[in-house]
Amino acid sequence: MLLSELLVVQTLPPTYDDNGNLTFDGNFKYTYDAWNRLVKATLDDTDVTIHEAAFDGLGRRVVKTVSNSGDLDGVTAYYHNRNQIVSRRGTAAETWRRRCTGRNTSTRSSNHRRRRARLRPQDAN
Repeated sequence: MLLSELLVVQTLPPTYDDNGNLTFDGNFKYTYDAWNRLVKATLDDTDVTIHEAAFDGLGRRVVKTVSNSGDLDGVTAYYHNRNQIVSRRGTAAETWRRRCTGRNTSTRSSNHRRRRARLRPQDAN
């Protein structure tokens, strides 16, 4: 048996919706919401869901679910301060991660308490 006989590659042209979003790439089917955000990816032949995402009313991704992907499986929840992701929480293998590059409520309030403690008036006696 020749290697060329084993490697039969079926190449299908990618398809796009009216908004220009990729809907099929040869392996996966992609589904978008009304705001052109990717909400679901499935295997073409079996319709097995690989990726799902949920968004809040402000358009921020709040949950990402990966399934049927072996070690990559899991659910990740995103927490925001305005439009910045300040932390995310995943399933068992992933720990809390915090990315703060600006001011957020918890940091500001703890700094405020420290400043107040330093500026407390002292008794002269």
